[in-house]
Amino acid sequence: MKRIYIMQVGFICYDVIMVKLNLLVIESSRQFHQAKENFSNKARQVKGLEAIICQLTEIINTKHNVYAELKVYLSVCCKCYFDSMLSQRGYIGKMTFDHENETLSISVQPGGGGRATLRDMRSLSGGERSFSTMCFILSLWAIAEAPFRALDEFDAYMDFVNRRISMDMMLKIAASQHYRQFIFLTTEGMSSLHGNSLIRILRLSDPDRSQSALPYGQTNTE
Repeated sequence: MKRIYIMQVGFICYDVIMVKLNLLVIESSRQFHQAKENFSNKARQVKGLEAIICQLTEIINTKHNVYAELKVYLSVCCKCYFDSMLSQRGYIGKMTFDHENETLSISVQPGGGGRATLRDMRSLSGGERSFSTMCFILSLWAIAEAPFRALDEFDAYMDFVNRRISMDMMLKIAASQHYRQFIFLTTEGMSSLHGNSLIRILRLSDPDRSQSALPYGQTNTE
């Protein structure tokens, strides 16, 4: 009986072990399939992210190429506008854009002469420099977008001829761009310019120069 009992206990232990092994195999198989499914999901996500990265890289490269082309295009347009505006006074000029070093150099030759005699703007007279600077600003306006355009004392040091040509150029540009507002401030008289539906002239009152001192800081001496 003792031997039979031992054999029965042995069979029971064997069955328990087999059941545990089966459960362990089932659990291991479940974990394996779950890990495999998670790996497949992550692999698909990584593949999708790699595709997005490739698309973004392509977009960035395209934008860089367009930006480089746009810089060249705007530089050429600015040079053309600058030359065209200078030619109205018989000037010739040269603009050199250095995008790598982020610098711009301008040379102008008033009146006669060739490009070999171009001079730096610092060597020009006051009126010549004012007219050249105004042409440069107008050429920048031609390639820049802004709802408002303003110039303060644009005609400083200009003679009558340069001032008249400058005013004609600015008014011509303003008349062709009704969707923008232009503001020009000057200390010179505007008697030759007449207001209309597009032009409004505001004149400030002349200051009172009869007083010897400004009435600031005065105290009652009584």
